[in-house]
Amino acid sequence: MTTRYRVVTAGLLVLALVAAIVRIFSSPHNVKDLPNGIYTVKTGQCDLHYPLVTLSVYRHHQIKWYSDDGNEYTVVFPQDGNGTPFRDGQNNPKYKFDVKGHGYTNSGKPSPDKYTYFPYAIYAGGQECKAAGKSPQDDPGVVIKR
Repeated sequence: MTTRYRVVTAGLLVLALVAAIVRIFSSPHNVKDLPNGIYTVKTGQCDLHYPLVTLSVYRHHQIKWYSDDGNEYTVVFPQDGNGTPFRDGQNNPKYKFDVKGHGYTNSGKPSPDKYTYFPYAIYAGGQECKAAGKSPQDDPGVVIKR
């Protein structure tokens, strides 16, 4: 092997190593959407595909709520207790998300004051839509982790 070949090979190996290290330790920049469908089981009772969703701040997760049956819903986080992990464009807490009959409603990336469980309620037609045949411990919520 010539010296020139050794230098080029060593340079390529160093470049590959640096690229691997950058890929491993760099933070992702794109938002990861987690779709979650809402649907009515019967009048006054509804359900979600995923009643409990875990979002990672580091991985830039956000929920994409959608109506699975064409009805309109409202997702509401309580203003007391743990509140909401989401913020609006002016960095104010965002407690309410209107889910139309078609399309998606994005939660946005979480920016919580604490990493914990955030319960929420679902409303349909102005009335709270209770989870069908489930206990209060099964109410919908979001867990935020780093």
